[in-house]
Amino acid sequence: DQSLRLKSSGCRELDRAGASYQSLLFSATFDDPVMQFANSFLKDAVVITVQREQQALHNVKQYYAMCVSHEEKFNGVVSLYGGISIASSIIFCRTKKSVEWLATKLARRGYDVLVLHGEMEISQRAQVITSFARGEHKVLITTNVCARGIDIPRVAAVINYDPPVIPSTSGEPEPDFDTYLHRIGRTGRFGRPGIAVNFVSNDLEVDLINRIGQHFEREIELLDVSDMLAVEAVAAFGVNGN
Repeated sequence: DQSLRLKSSGCRELDRAGASYQSLLFSATFDDPVMQFANSFLKDAVVITVQREQQALHNVKQYYAMCVSHEEKFNGVVSLYGGISIASSIIFCRTKKSVEWLATKLARRGYDVLVLHGEMEISQRAQVITSFARGEHKVLITTNVCARGIDIPRVAAVINYDPPVIPSTSGEPEPDFDTYLHRIGRTGRFGRPGIAVNFVSNDLEVDLINRIGQHFEREIELLDVSDMLAVEAVAAFGVNGN
């Protein structure tokens, strides 16, 4: 995933490396500008790509849940937490404000959670990730700073508290397919089962999720988070695949 940062960094190290080095670039996604940039310094490169339908994570069952307010989203998180508390889960929020609001609410209920966002010092982020990876805390609430380049094998569930979008100044936001793929790619790794639950609050967000499902050619099923039997069944798949 670090290859995605090469273009903005100016590649000073590459310029100094000379002609004898070997370059290997890895990412779940490569957009056209990055590929064009890579081709500007790679000669006779071997490119190995995975088809989009293979990227869509066969081991991950995907759902969306209608929650029209922050309180309903919070109650949805609590319902899901009851089923997956023995395993690790990551909750992605769009903003730092939402991360802190949700973490505070859960902490007041007695839940043990970690927080990660881009305004934290690098050393703080590393400490949080290490603690989460060791299983010392079961729930990580984060912004997109944790969507890429972090390998934690045993994450049973990903909750998109907000759907990933590309903002638009001239119209409605567009679904952010790459970020969605990176987010839910934190679960279902190495053949293990996983679940991804997307909270939506209006028809626009339902449409965004439907477009994401169409893009990856995968069904994203409706989940009623107030139906505890349904939630328990979904959570059981995330924990043990049954």
